[in-house]
Amino acid sequence: MIHPTIGRVVWFMPRTGDERLQKYDPPFAAIVCYVWTVSEVNLLVIGPEGTVESQLNVALVQEDNEAPTDVAYCTWMPYQKGQAARLEAEIAKNALAQ
Repeated sequence: MIHPTIGRVVWFMPRTGDERLQKYDPPFAAIVCYVWTVSEVNLLVIGPEGTVESQLNVALVQEDNEAPTDVAYCTWMPYQKGQAARLEAEIAKNALAQ
């Protein structure tokens, strides 16, 4: 699990039927601006035209969780998932070596 922190970049997925963003293919870039829990954050979402808007109390879907179909959510980018996996592998390797 990756713990969210303020300033991290995530992918934002708008809810199905969001008329403002329907003509664009998600994901959209978003910056974490507040952390409620490891699975809920506030975001500053950057739209495809460079506009910004806030999204409050957005579900942060971690790898083991299923993405919701009826509400907006965010997720980590593949690069961040890869970095976290490498870090976990390194920690496990070092623990075995001790």
